[in-house]
Amino acid sequence: MGLVDLIVLFGVSFLYGLTGAMMPGPVTTMTINETLKYSRKHPGFLVGIAVASGHAILEMGLMVALWLGASVVFSYPVILLIIGVAGGISVIIFGLIGMYKVHVNRDELIEKFENIGKAGNTAENEGKVIAVDEATSHQKILWRALSMGFILSATSSGWWGWWASLGLNSITVLDYYVFGSIAVFLAFYMGHIASDYAWFTFVSGIVAIGRKRLKGRVFALILQFTHAFLIILGCIFMVMSIQKFV
Repeated sequence: MGLVDLIVLFGVSFLYGLTGAMMPGPVTTMTINETLKYSRKHPGFLVGIAVASGHAILEMGLMVALWLGASVVFSYPVILLIIGVAGGISVIIFGLIGMYKVHVNRDELIEKFENIGKAGNTAENEGKVIAVDEATSHQKILWRALSMGFILSATSSGWWGWWASLGLNSITVLDYYVFGSIAVFLAFYMGHIASDYAWFTFVSGIVAIGRKRLKGRVFALILQFTHAFLIILGCIFMVMSIQKFV
């Protein structure tokens, strides 16, 4: 296979990947949440990159497993049912925990949100301590975004469903067997994850631009809404998985 063929394969894989990346789901919702927390003083698009990186790690693991013959897993409806129900329950739990934390700490959350970046008038030493704390907090947010990009993808029945349908079909895209050589495998994988990086960076960038105009109360309301949306998604995942099995 020549360079042109690899570039074409990369492009087609990118387009295939967008069909999964752009589906509304828990990873997109979490990207919005984390960007709102992170982007007051830092580039919000970094959250999207972190989320996509966690997702890319999972995708690499799955593709290697498929290369080794794990695709047979998708032929068992009961396994897809277990994945869908367990994933739905996990997403619901994440949503409930998030809603509870926002509700209990609402006033503190609003105050911190509106006071971020206003510590510059304090004493120099105190300002340095605050700067260190903020830096540590923002690093934690990026690490959490990366880990949640991995966890929420792995527990999303939508992600498993995409791989069980379009994902497996795309393995023989353009009559090139993805697992036929390292070059073909890398071209396909890089094109696929490029779609995730493009989409989640776009989402976090757009949210960061709008976030600078938000008030604390609106911020808390958005967090409640997105966590509630996670709960709804979890319920949908379970219902759809059960319907397909029945």
